[in-house]
Amino acid sequence: MKTLFYRLLVLILFAAIGAGAGYGLSYTQPEKWKVTAQFEQPTIPDLGNYYSLLSTYHFLNSNSQEANSQTAQQQASEQVYAEFKRNLTSADLLQAYLLQTEAVKLKAQVAKKSPAVVAAELVEQFRFEKDMATSADNVSLIAENAEEAQKLLADFIPLVNTQARDKLNADLIAKWKVLFQQIKAASELNINGKQGSQDWAAKLQMMRSVQPLDNQLTAYRLVKSPSVPLKSESPDPPILADDWGIKWLTAGLYAQFCGESESSTCGTLI
Repeated sequence: MKTLFYRLLVLILFAAIGAGAGYGLSYTQPEKWKVTAQFEQPTIPDLGNYYSLLSTYHFLNSNSQEANSQTAQQQASEQVYAEFKRNLTSADLLQAYLLQTEAVKLKAQVAKKSPAVVAAELVEQFRFEKDMATSADNVSLIAENAEEAQKLLADFIPLVNTQARDKLNADLIAKWKVLFQQIKAASELNINGKQGSQDWAAKLQMMRSVQPLDNQLTAYRLVKSPSVPLKSESPDPPILADDWGIKWLTAGLYAQFCGESESSTCGTLI
């Protein structure tokens, strides 16, 4: 009975030492702050006049009234958001952005590392994930400086949107130019008789009368803007204490087992 009590006391002591060490260690580690932004796909008003020109293009190209249907609007919104997410998760774009920031340049000087190395290390602290509760998309940055993390993430979002907008606009302009030349040629050749000529002329006039892209396209809807968190992400003293307490308790059990077993048996467990 005394032996059992002694063993239990030793295990409790091991767990207490581990928990105390873990709790104390938590205060020696630098704090980590997590800044998060949350996005959803944009609505049609978010697209500026991009959607108007896109639907006009589809109408002239297909002669279908469905070019401006609810389904077409949903598809356009999904297409725009997909381009935004492609840029948002681009490691190359993120690396190029970070290389231009003063934060990375300063870190490189202090750590005596190249800016490219510091930027690459910082890229690893970005996380992209789906919020299963809301189906929104999250991007977060974990860093030792909360204000710095908030600024880096907040400044990255407009850059991502600009990249997405430029690509979408360029693609639409290229398709528009091809269609314009086709309709212009058809109108000049007077194909399909007089009635056909009038139809092609009307299409040509429609293409000439549209307003140019206004560059107001926002390829996302911001659900949660990145802000400075009120509480650090890590270290968490209670969690670290529990973790170390369990580890030391396991070590105590292992030590007692090895004390009663042959060394060869313990060797197989290592």
